[in-house]
Amino acid sequence: MLKHAWAGLQVGEFAPPVEVVITSATGDPLIHLRLTAFERHTIKICDESKWRTPDVLPVTVTITDGAGKVEMWEVDPRSQSIN
Repeated sequence: MLKHAWAGLQVGEFAPPVEVVITSATGDPLIHLRLTAFERHTIKICDESKWRTPDVLPVTVTITDGAGKVEMWEVDPRSQSIN
């Protein structure tokens, strides 16, 4: 999903800045990434101990761009499905 956001920014599908937030099934933040066209991106990896809990999956990926476009996916690698 992070590659999707970066590629979308490069080809003009997303307007900068692009925010990518990944949250656990319980709503805890796992990753926050901010991409812009003119500066390096910054990534914030939240408390990694939350990643090891059984209730972390499925995760929700939300991509929001500067124009207000929002894409959201629920990802559960246990079932190999992306919704």
